[in-house]
Amino acid sequence: MERVGHSAVVHGDLMIIFAGKDNDNNKLNDIWEYNFIHNIWKEYQIKEGIPIGRSGHSACIYRDYMIVFGGIHEVTKELDDMVLFDFVNKRWIQFFEEGASPNKRRLSISNAYIVNNS
Repeated sequence: MERVGHSAVVHGDLMIIFAGKDNDNNKLNDIWEYNFIHNIWKEYQIKEGIPIGRSGHSACIYRDYMIVFGGIHEVTKELDDMVLFDFVNKRWIQFFEEGASPNKRRLSISNAYIVNNS
């Protein structure tokens, strides 16, 4: 399926593709693997805990997990959730939900200082 705005990470001999949007701008939440050795695409058939469809999100690998953060669900709805995909057990784990992310911190000039080691 054609898509844009997806994430792609490499885990061993696999490239994992998650979400994005199709030609009609529908947000996707499917997950696919491409096996570099066997030149085969395979869709994961996950039934529970699937994150909301999104595009423009970030993804990275940590050990046997793909960590997915944020993205856009609708033009007026930006996501600030974090989910993990467990490659070993082929399941999604909700790390923190939309609206429950850690507080954003701002650097105040009164808290900042410069160290000059010259």
